[in-house]
Amino acid sequence: MAAPQVISTDEIVAGVREHQGDAHEVRIVKRSALRIPRGGTGSYFERVRLEIDGRSIRALLKLGRMAGGPPTHEAFFYRRYSAESPLRAPRCFGTGPLLPGRETWVLMEQLPRGKGVSEWTLEQTRQAVRNLAALHAKYLGRAPDELPRPFTTGLEDRLSFVPQGVRQIRSVFDEYPDLPRFASERAFDLLLALCARPEVFREAFARSPETLLHGDYHRAN
Repeated sequence: MAAPQVISTDEIVAGVREHQGDAHEVRIVKRSALRIPRGGTGSYFERVRLEIDGRSIRALLKLGRMAGGPPTHEAFFYRRYSAESPLRAPRCFGTGPLLPGRETWVLMEQLPRGKGVSEWTLEQTRQAVRNLAALHAKYLGRAPDELPRPFTTGLEDRLSFVPQGVRQIRSVFDEYPDLPRFASERAFDLLLALCARPEVFREAFARSPETLLHGDYHRAN
């Protein structure tokens, strides 16, 4: 059975026209939900074929729906900053309304399948690090005013999600005892102890300049 659509076609059309300009003619030709393997973030995805002024476009619709944790502000980045970013990012065709503290959808260019993590060369990994450094350099001391400051003004709120994340990771480890451990129980205990002392982080972050962070930067993302 196909997954139910969680975003109406009219909403997608309105978001695309707002982003592209009301003078453009927008039509949704086909939508199909994607089934994401267990263990993902819980985000909702669709393949969307649309037409803008008669031009056929294949796009990917994404709605972030993490089971726990703060908003990712992904749609905000695509709508406002992806075009000027030094990172290679899919073209944005439209987003849902940007509301404080809420996730919204983004309709982006559907790219060809990339290489899997195990297929990357050493040079490709180094280039990914250089790309991230370029992003940090571009916004060093000039982070967008509209974005939250989770490591300063919103530090306690951001740290409040850590215990739930640790519980979820531990439950996965309990369910799959043969799964390789990327952190020891002692490391989790230390993390929880540190999160109970936000002043440790606040003092460290006060000595650092602000920049724009990716938040989930790895070779498959």
